[in-house]
Amino acid sequence: MKKLFALSILLVFVFKSNSQCLNTDSLYTNNITHENALANWTSSPISDHYIIHYRELGTTNWSNLGNIGGSDTTRNIPLLQQLTTYEWQIKTFCDSTNQPNSGWSVSDTFTTTAFVPAPFAPTILPIIANFNCNMNTAFTIVATQAQDEPDISSTVFTSDKGHFEINTLNSGDIVGNASYS
Repeated sequence: MKKLFALSILLVFVFKSNSQCLNTDSLYTNNITHENALANWTSSPISDHYIIHYRELGTTNWSNLGNIGGSDTTRNIPLLQQLTTYEWQIKTFCDSTNQPNSGWSVSDTFTTTAFVPAPFAPTILPIIANFNCNMNTAFTIVATQAQDEPDISSTVFTSDKGHFEINTLNSGDIVGNASYS
């Protein structure tokens, strides 16, 4: 009877040990910008897939990142707000049925950086249709800038009306009609 009792305890222990789904650990965050952060972890001993949830620190609603493969150890957390502290956790699923799972890990926190636009330095390209004197000509100014510069991405000023004498112009003078597109 004692042997049977000991065997049943051993079987229960082995069954419980093999069915336990352990979570990952060593959570950390790097490559943090004003809108993204890279979540990192060490992989769980047995993992079919993971799910991450994250939120602004101190709030109640979580956003989820799913479809994370069992061999993955990083995931980008997108669409964040600048200068904001977030927390994230990860859950390990040991098979494709989503049961058993490890429960949520401890939280890791990070703070996004400030958005720093590129210096405002647009490229200005003046285009004159012809260089003949005493003749009306079309004139275009194209202003472009880098995507992360403030205000404009591209601007075109055009004019094909009026005339002026260039030697009479002063800085700040307005000349002719123009359209902005």
